[in-house]
Amino acid sequence: MHKPLISRFRIVLLLLLVDYGFLITGAKSVEADVTLTNGQTEQFDVVSAGANGVSVRIGSVPTPQLIPLNRIANIAFPTSDAWNQAEEFHAMGELEKALRAYQAVIKDTRGNFYPAPGNHSSLGILRIIEIHRELGNAEQVANWSSRLKRETLPLQHREAPPIIQCWIEIGQKNWEPAIQLIDAVQLAPTDPGAEELGYLRGLALESSGKPKEAIAAYGSAYSFHFGEQTELAKRSLQAAARLLENLGSENRQAELKGMVHTYAKVYNSGKLWEGASQGAESLLAEELDQPKPPEPPEPKDEGEQEAAPKAPPKEPGKAKKPAAKKK
Repeated sequence: MHKPLISRFRIVLLLLLVDYGFLITGAKSVEADVTLTNGQTEQFDVVSAGANGVSVRIGSVPTPQLIPLNRIANIAFPTSDAWNQAEEFHAMGELEKALRAYQAVIKDTRGNFYPAPGNHSSLGILRIIEIHRELGNAEQVANWSSRLKRETLPLQHREAPPIIQCWIEIGQKNWEPAIQLIDAVQLAPTDPGAEELGYLRGLALESSGKPKEAIAAYGSAYSFHFGEQTELAKRSLQAAARLLENLGSENRQAELKGMVHTYAKVYNSGKLWEGASQGAESLLAEELDQPKPPEPPEPKDEGEQEAAPKAPPKEPGKAKKPAAKKK
């Protein structure tokens, strides 16, 4: 039995609306500031988002109007409680909790109006990439970067910074291309990102079988924020100490001892990393060599006295004339 013509028409219309982004089940319309690529910002009632654009209500016009994605710079969507919780975990440095919270947020693509630029599903992936950079997880940076469609981000984030490609190459174990990319990034030792580059260079050099060069690269990473509780600095110091110990150089034992003491006292509550060798543990048990104090002056003999300083000679001058006699 054939379905009535009107029913078939409704089904076709429904499919078209979904396909063109005019209808997304489960997503409520929200008021949000929409910034276009020409710099203009207006507040619209955002109805839905789809592959062809974002559907908004303009003024009192009842029919939603479609704005193409390539004309939108950003939409400042209201934040949800789940997003705010993830941001709080991230700000507090509870990175594992933040990762789980962001992953919960990004699943709700419809509720987040994906793929509209500024949607919280795409921003959540961006945050996850940032956290894996903080943790030094190159493989995860590469994995999540492949899932991120940058055209769905706000305009200022659509072009990936060069350091992201460095992470991706290392995550994919392309050591030589990674080193070339890292060397092409021009940063001063005190610039933001210098610590990250040092860590990445150390990883690539170590994996390329160049331990001495890797130790120096890791050193530039942990010395950038020396004494601060950053995960990259901690990992860099551990890697440098491990490589230096494997070199077995007697001339650098004092340097190695300083590394293990610094790691334990600054980064790990007095202990070394899990799986540290017995040699490293022995160095930690030893006291650090302290610089010798200056020698005190030798005592003088009892009869010896210091000569009194001579008075400076008088400056030569004209002889005084005798006073005139009074008449």
